[in-house]
Amino acid sequence: MRMSKNMTKLKESRVGKISIYLAYHKNSEIFRNELYRPVHVGAAGASHHLDIERDDIGDNISIKNGQYAELTAVYWAWKNDRDSDFIGLGHYRRIPVFSLGRLRLSLIICYLKYFLKRYFILRLPRGEYFLSKTILMRSSEFKGILNEQEVYLHKMVIKNALLVPRKTHFATNSVKSFFNRVVSDTAFKDIELSISNELVKKDFVRMLNENSMYIANIVVMRKDLFDKYCEFLFSTLASFVERSEEKGIKHSSRFLGYVGELLTSSYIIHLQGQGVSWSSFDLAEITDV
Repeated sequence: MRMSKNMTKLKESRVGKISIYLAYHKNSEIFRNELYRPVHVGAAGASHHLDIERDDIGDNISIKNGQYAELTAVYWAWKNDRDSDFIGLGHYRRIPVFSLGRLRLSLIICYLKYFLKRYFILRLPRGEYFLSKTILMRSSEFKGILNEQEVYLHKMVIKNALLVPRKTHFATNSVKSFFNRVVSDTAFKDIELSISNELVKKDFVRMLNENSMYIANIVVMRKDLFDKYCEFLFSTLASFVERSEEKGIKHSSRFLGYVGELLTSSYIIHLQGQGVSWSSFDLAEITDV
């Protein structure tokens, strides 16, 4: 049943404004409406201009995008968005979706493939790879469901302060063994030592030995939770950077973005353990951008 405009306005007045920032770094299909707000990450050092919001306006760390990746958009939203009651992050090709409409068949196919791989293929020694329950769709398909997302999201946040993507499951690996390709054992230890919140630290250590996590720094939170998350995230990253510099360690590009994924997932798990009301959403992976 379709909601009337009056019902939609009533729900909006109860929830307030929601902003999901989509991180863009190159010319691509722009998805934009009242809910999805594209932002040019790394704009301070970019040689090209994108006709969207920039992460180098106001208080920002845009120039550090080479290391922080999409987290420069998170920092920018934290410091500069004074109007939104909920804030979230997505990517230009990996976008939070709250209703699939006529594309629901894509979700059924996705889970069928996941079931077959999870319970049959994964019993074979297939080497290192991971499974993600994202839904593949073309940009034209996403545009077809773009404007209906806000109504369904408002319904979700009335009951939930935290919205998360469905977990990504690593097929034959633990989280730690999968991330070992970009994060060394020494770095894992330094991340642990940099986490001042002992409860989050325990969740971090436990998560490393499991085979699933929340990927890509994608999450939607009520503003008060978002502020606390950002305080935790960026203070922990700063502490980690200080430890690395003291040891003379230089990390590769995007490295702090990968560390941020681990910290974000740990913090989400922490909030869930603290009883914060939460629900899951799907991720659309846009295949033609």
